[in-house]
Amino acid sequence: MGNSGDVLKLPDGQKSRFQTAGLGLDLGTNTYKIVRSFDRSIDFNQRAHDAAGMEVFTIGNRDSCWRTVAEDPPYPVMADPVYFKGSLYWHICKELLQEGSPPPPQGFLRFDLQDETFGLVLHDVVSPSDETRLDLVELGGELCLAQYLGTEMVIWKSSPSSSDDISHQWDRLYTIGNLPDEGVEFQTVVRLR
Repeated sequence: MGNSGDVLKLPDGQKSRFQTAGLGLDLGTNTYKIVRSFDRSIDFNQRAHDAAGMEVFTIGNRDSCWRTVAEDPPYPVMADPVYFKGSLYWHICKELLQEGSPPPPQGFLRFDLQDETFGLVLHDVVSPSDETRLDLVELGGELCLAQYLGTEMVIWKSSPSSSDDISHQWDRLYTIGNLPDEGVEFQTVVRLR
């Protein structure tokens, strides 16, 4: 493995009806890791999510197997994550929270590829009811939010707070108007080097 065009067949991981996966560079070890979610217990009919797990596959590791992350994600995730500077970021899937669970904070779940722990990135860009109209993206080496407002899109740039990793200030960077009524869609591109 290591040449352009090489294909790596991954071993089987945890069985799961619902999963997301992401690829990113662990900046501490300079190795690539694939991270995938799996459900330990889920009932789509009742929209109940009891527990999920994450497992990691390190490309080039001699063990050549999936490792289950010690800590379960604190919230269910949806869609494939966005990679940014050593971490993967997921949308929190509120629809799969157990009935009666407290609502999650307004933000994204972050998984640090180096220490393999979870954190949150909070935002106050839109009200919680509008959150489905947000996409987390990397633009020009910056972590950004794309907010869809009908035929307009607003791009917000993140600036982490100096006091912690969780709080971010979101500054309006661009407003793009005259979009088609059907909207636009970002394509995920992972730049490996």
